[in-house]
Parts: sequence; structure tokens; C-alpha cells
Amino acid sequence: MNAVLLITFIGLAAGVIGTGSGTIIALFVRHPGKILLSFILGFAGGIMMAIVLIDLMPEAIEAGNFLSAFAGLLIGVLFILFLDLKMPHFHFFETTKDLSRFIRTGTILGLGIAMHNLPEGIAIGASYVASPALGFTLALTIALHNIPEGIAMACPLCAGGMRLRWTLLYTAMAGVPMGLGAF
Repeated sequence: MNAVLLITFIGLAAGVIGTGSGTIIALFVRHPGKILLSFILGFAGGIMMAIVLIDLMPEAIEAGNFLSAFAGLLIGVLFILFLDLKMPHFHFFETTKDLSRFIRTGTILGLGIAMHNLPEGIAIGASYVASPALGFTLALTIALHNIPEGIAMACPLCAGGMRLRWTLLYTAMAGVPMGLGAF
């Protein structure tokens, strides 16, 4: 198999399997109560925040400077807030108005995860060029890192009444940009 296609496939698999695995874990808590959902979202948010504060921001500051890293962080936050405020209220699934907020939360998380997965795929592709062992290790690490992201996306979708097959499809689709980045 062509090396570029292999790296693309590995990046795609890391994204789709990693993020999609969150749905499989969410299967065990298909209809989480408010306290369990709160814990799951807080746990996943804590993992993601730790990654941002411990890994991504220091790396961004070292690569450039504090001001450019902070500007990127601020623009990312504002972009997600914009999506949250301006996202149309489509009702593709039969659900109550009260439960539709969970679908919205899962959708916004999915969009953020998909955007986040593109540069992760680029990192996988670049790592493979440097060393196949480094590329594989990074792909595996990122796949594991994507599991809590998938849980954070899948649990609100399940709580909102989305069918499991659609939840699995959407969480897996959030991993597709990783394959594009790896390419």
C-alpha cells in the first residue's frame, strides 16, 4: 500500500475509532441521569482542559509567544461561543424541547472535536514522515485521547434521545478530519 494512503488510513482510524469508542462506552449509560451526565461532562471537560493547560498552551507559547498563543485560545473560545449562540435550531430527531438542548450540546461538542481533530491528523502525518514508530505511537496516543471526547459528545446525544446508531455515526464522523489532516 502507498505510504501516503497508509498514513491517511491510520490517521482516519485513530480519529474514527478513538472518538467512536466514546459511543460504545456511552452505551453503558444510554440514559444517564442529571448527576451522572454532569459527572461525565465534567470529567471529559477536565481531561480536555488539562490537555490544553498542560500540553497545548505551553507548546503554543514555546512555538511562538504568549500573546499569539492567547490570541489563538481566545479566537477558539469565541468561535465555539458563536456556534452556540448562532447555530440554527434544527429538529432532525423526535425529542422534547427540554431534551433538544442535549442534542445541541452534543452537536457543538462534535463540531469542536472535528475541528480539533484536523491538526491532530496533521501531527500524525508529520510524525510518520519523521519516524514510523513515532507516528504510530502518536496515532495510538491520540486515539486514546479521543475516547473521552467521544464520551463527552455521545452522552448528551443519548440523553437527548438520539438513537444509538446515529450517535455512533456522528461521533465517528467527528474523527474523519483526523484522516484528512494525516493525508
